[in-house]
Amino acid sequence: MPREDQLDLLKLARAEAANSVYETHLTNKRRFDLHRRSHSFKPGDLILYDWPRKGDHKLSPNFKGPFVIVRSVGACVL
Repeated sequence: MPREDQLDLLKLARAEAANSVYETHLTNKRRFDLHRRSHSFKPGDLILYDWPRKGDHKLSPNFKGPFVIVRSVGACVL
């Protein structure tokens, strides 16, 4: 098989692999987004913040707050 044909097959295989990765990404995103809700917060709303625990103590709180929303900065999806 000539070298040019091998290179063409390699380019085709790479394009198919990239397309497969992108389609898998879209499938995973759709599955992830099924369990997410869009929230809109207004100034004055009280929220709890999902704070990472230090040391993973089982009795340490999962959330901090309540915090008051002062101004809207952008869209937030929780």
